[in-house]
Amino acid sequence: MAKAEELRDLITRLVEGLRERLEKDPDLVVEVASPVFVSRVDISEMSYSPEALGVSFKYLLTQVRPIIRRIDRSKLTPPLDEYYDRAVGIIVDRILSTSAYRYRYEEENVWRDVSFTLDGMLLEAARRRGPEPLPDLLARWYDESEHPSWNIRCYLSGLRVDVEDGIELEDGELTVVLRRPTPTDLKELLNWNYPFEAPPVFALFEPLYVLKAEEGPDKGEEPGGSVEANAFSITSAVLELRGSGDYEGYHPRELAQGATWRLMAALALLGNCRPVAKDQDPGFFYGALALDNVNIFGEGRFWVIPPQGVFSVDPKVPAMLSHLLYNQCRVAEDDVGRLRELWEYLTKEYEVAVPLSTALTHYLESIQRIHDSVESVAYAVMAMEAIYGRGRSGATNNLERYATRLLQALGEKVECLRQKVGDKKILKGDLDAAYEIRSRFVHGDIGNIDDIKDIKDMKRKAKEKIEGDKDFPARVREYARLSILTLLLLGADRGGNFKDAKNNMLDLIEESLSAKEPKKLNGLWSEQFLQRMSRLACVGRVP
Repeated sequence: MAKAEELRDLITRLVEGLRERLEKDPDLVVEVASPVFVSRVDISEMSYSPEALGVSFKYLLTQVRPIIRRIDRSKLTPPLDEYYDRAVGIIVDRILSTSAYRYRYEEENVWRDVSFTLDGMLLEAARRRGPEPLPDLLARWYDESEHPSWNIRCYLSGLRVDVEDGIELEDGELTVVLRRPTPTDLKELLNWNYPFEAPPVFALFEPLYVLKAEEGPDKGEEPGGSVEANAFSITSAVLELRGSGDYEGYHPRELAQGATWRLMAALALLGNCRPVAKDQDPGFFYGALALDNVNIFGEGRFWVIPPQGVFSVDPKVPAMLSHLLYNQCRVAEDDVGRLRELWEYLTKEYEVAVPLSTALTHYLESIQRIHDSVESVAYAVMAMEAIYGRGRSGATNNLERYATRLLQALGEKVECLRQKVGDKKILKGDLDAAYEIRSRFVHGDIGNIDDIKDIKDMKRKAKEKIEGDKDFPARVREYARLSILTLLLLGADRGGNFKDAKNNMLDLIEESLSAKEPKKLNGLWSEQFLQRMSRLACVGRVP
C-alpha cells in the first residue's frame, strides 16, 4: 500500500510539473515517427464450416506509420527528473515481481517499455485528457497487479466445436473454456507485433508479406498501403484458461501445455476424430498467447509463449500435442457431457500417473502417426503394453492373451462394443500381428510403411495385415483406446491409484485364464463402471 501511495504522489507531482513546463516550453514533447510501417487488420466477415479445418474470413489490412510522443528528459528540471526515475522504478519492480513477466522480460526491456508507455500517459494527463486521474489509475493498478486477472489462449487446429456458446471445463481454481475462434481472436493475432519473431499464426496470405507501402507522409497515421482479401485460417478452436493471482511458480507455458495435453487426451479417448488427408496437414502449430487484463502497458496486451519446444509438429519427432494437426475432431452438443467427464478424470479427481500416463502418451503418438500404418500400430501396441505388461519378461506372452481376454469379456458386458471386440479369432489375430509389427519396429527391422516390402523374414500374417487389411491399424488403435478407458475408469474407482488398479485387473485376468473361467473378471465390472464405459466408449467417429 505504501508503494501505491508513493506512486500516486510521484505521478501527481509529475503531471502538475509537466503541465507547467508545457505552457512554457512546447518543445518538451518530441514526436518520433516509427521507422517502419506496422499492420492493422479489420475483420469484416468470418465463416465456420464443416468442410474447412479452420475458419475463413475477409480482412482489410492497412499499413500505418504511427507517431511516438516522448518527453525530452534533458529539458526536465532535476526534481521532475528524479520523480520520473522513481516512478518508473516502482512500476518496473512491480512488473518483475509477477512471474508472468519474470519468465518473459529482461529488466532493461521493461524499463524501456514502461518509459515509452508512461510518457504517453503523462502527456495526456498534463493536457487534462484521459478517462480518470492518472495518479489514481496507476495507484490502483499497483495494488491490483499483485493479483492480476490473466488469460492464456491456446489456438488449436483441426477441432470443430459445434457448440455455439463454447464448453466450460473446470480445472481447480482455473476456469477453462473450449470455444470457437472469434473475429476478435483473428484480429488480435494478425495485429500482433512481437519484436523477436513473427508468429506463424496463419497459413494464408502473401499480401501480408509482399505489400509495399505507398508514398505518403512520414508522420501521423496516414495509411501506407491497404489490401482487402479473403483468407483461410487453420485456427479452428480456442482453449482458454482464465484465472487470477500469480502463477504459483508455474511458467505459463506449463499451464498451456498441461491443459492442451489433457484436451488432446480427452478428445482421443472420446473417439470423435478422423485423420485428415496428407496434403491438408498444416506445417505448424500456433502455440499459446497470454493476456494480462491488468497491465501498465494497456488492457489487453499480449505477450507470447513461443510454441518451439512445446508443440512439436515434425511427424518424425515424438510429440504429444500435435494430435489435432493430423486429425479432424468434432465436439457436438451430444459430446459435451462425455468430454467434461473425461476432462475431470484427467484433471480434477487425481493426477494422471504411471501406467496411465505412459499409455496415454503412446496412444497420442499412435494417433499422430496415423498416416503411417507401421508406426501407428507400433505405438498403439506400446500403449497396451503399459497396461497389460508385468515387468520386462512378461510383455510378449501377456499382451495378446491378456488383452484378448479382457476386451472380449468387455464386449460381452457392453453391447455396443460387441461388434468391435466380440470375435475372438479376429481379436487374437490382430493382436498377434500387431505385436510382431511393434517388435520389428522397436528393434529397427522396419521403419515405416514404405519399408514393409523389404522385410523378407517378417511373419506372413503380420505382413498381410499391414499390406492388405486397411482397417487393421484402426482396429488396433481402438483396442488401445478401450484398454486405456478400462484402466482409467478402474483407477477412478480407486481414487486415481492406477498401479493398484492395474495389478488387480491383471490378477483377475490371470485367474480367469488359468481356471478357464472368464466369469472371474466379473469382479472388475461394477454397475457404475459398465454405465460409464458404455457412455464413454460407444460414440460416433465422424466429425
